[in-house]
Amino acid sequence: MRKINLLDWRSELVKQNQKETGVAAAIAVALGLGAWLLTKGYFANQISFQENKNAYIQSEIKILETQIKEVEALEETKAKLISRMNIIDELQKSRPEEVRLFDDMARIIPDGTYFKSAKQTGKQIVFNGVTESSTRVSALMRNVDSVETLSQADLVGRGITTELQGRRRVSNFDLSAIQVPSKAAQAGSEE
Repeated sequence: MRKINLLDWRSELVKQNQKETGVAAAIAVALGLGAWLLTKGYFANQISFQENKNAYIQSEIKILETQIKEVEALEETKAKLISRMNIIDELQKSRPEEVRLFDDMARIIPDGTYFKSAKQTGKQIVFNGVTESSTRVSALMRNVDSVETLSQADLVGRGITTELQGRRRVSNFDLSAIQVPSKAAQAGSEE
């Protein structure tokens, strides 16, 4: 029988398998490295794209912030103008009331009585006057309550004081009243 040496063939087969395994491992490493590089490049590209989007959004936010400031300034200007218009409107509405008030003041003063001064604070008016008799002050108070533009007549401060002026005795008084808007002005303000 012949002797066959199978060792060489087997060692060649082992070397061949090792070589193929090494090549396969190198290809796997190369493919893994390639996949890693592609993934890294993809995500780097995505990050760069997102950073560009964020930068664009930030620039748009700055533009919008300046526009918001301009709108706020316009709103403030608008509020000031509306406030001025309301004041002008109130003055226009109260103009006839002042005329009526002065007309009523002339009508309510009894004979022998006159006002030295009138001071208005808000809707309250304080009249400082002189009369020949303290009874005329009560008539003045009744007259105040009877007119349309004034109400709630009341003596304030020192009330009625009597003094001599020459040979005559006169009474000084301080009278407060509340100015009431006329019915026509109330109807106009409700519209």
